[in-house]
Order: sequence, then C-alpha cells, then structure tokens
Amino acid sequence: MTPDLQVWRIIQRFALLVFYCALGGENWNNAYFQITEGDEYDWFQGVDPCNRFEEFQIISLEGKGLKGTLPPELSMLSTLWEVFLSDNQIFGYIPSDYSKFTDLDTLSLASNLLQGSVPEFVWR
Repeated sequence: MTPDLQVWRIIQRFALLVFYCALGGENWNNAYFQITEGDEYDWFQGVDPCNRFEEFQIISLEGKGLKGTLPPELSMLSTLWEVFLSDNQIFGYIPSDYSKFTDLDTLSLASNLLQGSVPEFVWR
C-alpha cells in the first residue's frame, strides 16, 4: 500500500475485503472479482464500478456463488447507488447499517435465503 493512500480509499478497500471474506470470496468465480495488490477499482472485471473519483458506486455480483451473511461494513461505501446480489446463497438479515446508504437507488437481493421483513429504510 502506498503511503499517500487517502483515508477514504483505505476505508473503501477495507469494506470490500470484509465483503469478500464474509460472502466466501475465495469460492466465487474469480473471473468477475479478484483481489490483487493493485487498486481496488481494478478488482472487479467488466463494467467500471467507480465514478470519476474512483469511489465505488456499483456492486454487481448476481449469481456468482456468494454464500454467507451481508456484512454491515459494506455501509462504509457511502457512494454506492446500485447493489446487485440476486441469485446467490446470502442468508440472515439485511443489516440495519445499510440505512446509511443515502445515495442507494437499487438494492437487488432476490433469490437468496434472507429472513425477516424488508427494513423500512429500503423504501426511502
């Protein structure tokens, strides 16, 4: 890690690494997401998930073998506006920390193993 890495970039990398570990990233189809020593915005293959400031705006991992619970740390990515995680094996609840997603427009979690009701903040 370079010494001049900004704090928000460190937080972004941390949130993505926790997300990866919590949802069994070592078993995903690595053609779509691969952690390298390079910048975190290069970890996703295909569509660029970041805005022009290199802040994550999109996570799209539908049907990629994610298995586990949604980590509350994902809410640290406050610039997210689209999250597509349908058709996986995500279980548990939607973390209340996700209410911090102030720019979130799309949250797609269909065809998973989630429990409980949809939290009120999702409808904002």
